[in-house]
Amino acid sequence: AASITVDFNNVCLDDVALLYTFDEYDGNTLADRSTNAQDMRMVSVDRVATVNLGNVGRFDGNNSYAYVADSDETDPEGAFTVDLWYRADESPSYWVGMLNKGSANGWGTYGVWINDSTMYVGVTDSDYNTYTVESEGFFDGDFHHLALTYDESDLTVYIDGTSVGSVTVGSELIHDSTNLILGGNSSYLGSYMFPGDLDQFRITKKAMTASEVRQAYKDGELCQTSDNWATQGKVSASDQYNQVVRASNVTDEIVTESNTSFSYWVLPDYTTGYVQIELADT
Repeated sequence: AASITVDFNNVCLDDVALLYTFDEYDGNTLADRSTNAQDMRMVSVDRVATVNLGNVGRFDGNNSYAYVADSDETDPEGAFTVDLWYRADESPSYWVGMLNKGSANGWGTYGVWINDSTMYVGVTDSDYNTYTVESEGFFDGDFHHLALTYDESDLTVYIDGTSVGSVTVGSELIHDSTNLILGGNSSYLGSYMFPGDLDQFRITKKAMTASEVRQAYKDGELCQTSDNWATQGKVSASDQYNQVVRASNVTDEIVTESNTSFSYWVLPDYTTGYVQIELADT
C-alpha cells in the first residue's frame, strides 16, 4: 500500500492525574507521564534497574525524597485512587513515612506511615479527623502493590490486589497547599524517612473498583510498550516515549505466521517526535 493510517488510543492514561515511573536515565527530574506535566524533583534518590518494573526509585531512609507542588492533580477533589509499588528489605523498627500530601495531623489529605511490620494508610477530613486502615505491610525484600481508593465516603486499601480493610470517612477531605512527598512526610522531612524502593506512583481521578485494582497488580509496570513487536519490520523514531525502550530495540526478530497481525510501538499524541514504520514484504 502507498500509505497506512495508525490510530493511537492511550487507554492506560484514562482518568490519570499523575504518573511517575522513574524510567528516566539520570537527572533529578521525575517526569510526569500523564498529560498534565507535573514533574517531580528528586533529592538524593537513585534509580535502580529491575526485571519487571523498569527503573525504580531507591530511597536511602536518611535524605532521599521526591516532591511536587500542590495542584488539582496532587490533591484531587472528589473520588480518587493512589497506587504504587514498594519494596523494603525488612520492617522498620521506628515510624517512617512512605508518602503524604498535606500537613493536617501529620497525615494530610492522604498519607502512608509504617511502624514495625504494620502499614497505616490514612486520610484526614475537613474537621481534622484522621481515618486509617492498618494492615500487615509485607516488608520481605519483594515488590508489593499498594492502592488506596476514596469514593467520597469510604477509604479502602489493597495490597497485591486484595482488600485489607476499609473505613467510612466522616466528611469531605481536607485540602491545603503543601507539597506531595514520596519517601517521607512533609511535616517531618529529614526524619522518619522511608528506606526502600518506590515505583509506578499514580493518582487516578476516580475510585478504582476492586477488579481494576487487581488488574493493576497483575499488570505490574504501567503503560508498557507492547509485548507484540513487529516481525520482520523496522520501527524508528525521532524521540522516545518510554526512555527504557528505545525505538531501535522494538523488533523482536521472532518470525511467526506470516498472516498474523502485529502491534507497533507509537508515540502518544502529546509528545514530540514521529514514528516511521517500514513494513516487510509478504
